[in-house]
Amino acid sequence: MTYAKSDDIDASINYEDRFISTDIFEWYSRHNVKMTDKEMVQILSGKTTIHLFIKKNDDEGNGFYYFGEVSVADAEQETFQVSEEKVEPIVRVMLRLKEAARYDRYLLFEK
Repeated sequence: MTYAKSDDIDASINYEDRFISTDIFEWYSRHNVKMTDKEMVQILSGKTTIHLFIKKNDDEGNGFYYFGEVSVADAEQETFQVSEEKVEPIVRVMLRLKEAARYDRYLLFEK
């Protein structure tokens, strides 16, 4: 995922993914996704290994930082304002890093 979205990014994909702490990352699914959708059931079940890769912004090219394995700590169904007229479902997922991020790396992504 790309952490810092550019200012001219389409509002329909401008999610607020962020670090809550060195071991918790808040991630949003794509819009128009429900917790009952096949892909989310698979992610939320804990049966799939999830690795967290984050690119600071699009100016950094194709390079990503690897933060290791994560597990789902919590998830909630929410809504996302896609446009003035359109609201769609989205899933907010709290990911727990297996090993806390190094503090210097965490600071690179802290908003």
